[in-house]
Amino acid sequence: MEETKKKKEKWWLPDQEQFKGTWREDWRIMGQEGYLLNKQLQYRKFSREICFEDFTQCEFCWNVFDKDPAHPENAYYDPISKVWICEECYHDFLEHFNWTVIDNS
Repeated sequence: MEETKKKKEKWWLPDQEQFKGTWREDWRIMGQEGYLLNKQLQYRKFSREICFEDFTQCEFCWNVFDKDPAHPENAYYDPISKVWICEECYHDFLEHFNWTVIDNS
């Protein structure tokens, strides 16, 4: 019974044995594997118009994208989960999350 309960609580996380390594010690990793693993991302200028509600930060480091709305930053966007990833976090976690970039036109 206890083991079944543990499995249900972690249903959205991939097998932890699969992801052993130094990235586990990175404070920015907080279970995003459940919704960002193997995703196709768009590289585009940040836009508030396609943000999920009022969320204007990187999904990993919480870098705020709209500090200067007149000069939007380029970032990676997942149109499914509607989250943004800054360039630094994208490059840091590209191999771990196995992302690919698609054309956003």
